[in-house]
Amino acid sequence: MAKKESKAASALPKGFEALALDRVDGWFKLVKGNTLQGVLEDSFQMKSRFNESGKKTVYKVRISAGETAVEISKDEDGVCGEGDVVGLDEKGFLKGLSKVAQGAEIFIRCTGKAAPTKDMPQGSWRFDIGVAGPDAV
Repeated sequence: MAKKESKAASALPKGFEALALDRVDGWFKLVKGNTLQGVLEDSFQMKSRFNESGKKTVYKVRISAGETAVEISKDEDGVCGEGDVVGLDEKGFLKGLSKVAQGAEIFIRCTGKAAPTKDMPQGSWRFDIGVAGPDAV
C-alpha cells in the first residue's frame, strides 16, 4: 500500500519524514476475522466522543507479517502490510495491551461483535490477543 503524504510531510525538504506521534498508515478495521501481527511501538491519546473522559488510547503497531484490513479515512478502506504502522483503538477487550511492553510482538484477531445486552446496547467487539517473548508483559 502506498503511504499518503500528509500536509506536514509535503512541507518538509525532500528525504525527510514527518515526525508525528499519531501518524499511522491506516486504522485496524473492525470486521470478524481481521488480524494484525506486529510490534507494539507506542501509544497516544486522542479525542473521543464515546469515552466519558473524552479521550481514548490508540496503539501503534508496525506490521511484521501478513496483511491487515484498515480504514484509511471515513470513505476509504485499504490493506496494510509488512512495515506499515496501524492504529488500534483501545476497546474493552483490548485494555490488556496497556500492560504489554513496547517492542513486544503481538497478534490480534477480531472474532466478531457480541450480541447487544442491557449494559452494552450496541454490543461489544471481541478479540483473540497474544504476545510473544519472555519480557512481553
